[in-house]
Amino acid sequence: QPVRRPASHDKKPKPKPKPTIDDVRREARRFRLESHEGDAIARLKIPRMHVNAVVVNGTGVADLRRGPGRHLDTYMPGERELVYIAGHRTTYGAWFGKINEMQPGDLITLELPYATVVYRVTLHRIVDDNDVSVLKTRHHEQLVLQACHPRFFASHRYIAYAVPVRVRPRGPGAHAIPARALAAG
Repeated sequence: QPVRRPASHDKKPKPKPKPTIDDVRREARRFRLESHEGDAIARLKIPRMHVNAVVVNGTGVADLRRGPGRHLDTYMPGERELVYIAGHRTTYGAWFGKINEMQPGDLITLELPYATVVYRVTLHRIVDDNDVSVLKTRHHEQLVLQACHPRFFASHRYIAYAVPVRVRPRGPGAHAIPARALAAG
């Protein structure tokens, strides 16, 4: 009689499951907790402002000299919370020099080691420089870009708000995830 192999040898290996929004959220949290102040954490692309810059972790003077910075009291993209990035308008690369030209519907892309998240600008407002309410999370994914206003002064802050429209996890089997999955707290 021929030797029969066990059925387990006849099966092809199961493909790895596709990443989910929960995987992105878990990786984003892990990345935030493992990142240190001053680390390069993302690539920021804003076509309207001709920005293609590295985002650093932190908004201290030394951090913002290197590029736009994520405020340490906020979250990473994909965590379903507030992501707050500040940048200079007139010095140190002037990455946000044209922030006042942002229009509702403009796209902003953040490329991170665990995912790429695309946001759509929804509105802007100008606040006093000491208004810390803009740092309060609303318990849903929201990107906030901030720069001093008016140009050459620091008496106010120009704030641009954006919501996620697409999430693409990194890794094998990755696929785009609808942004509504991030919007759900």
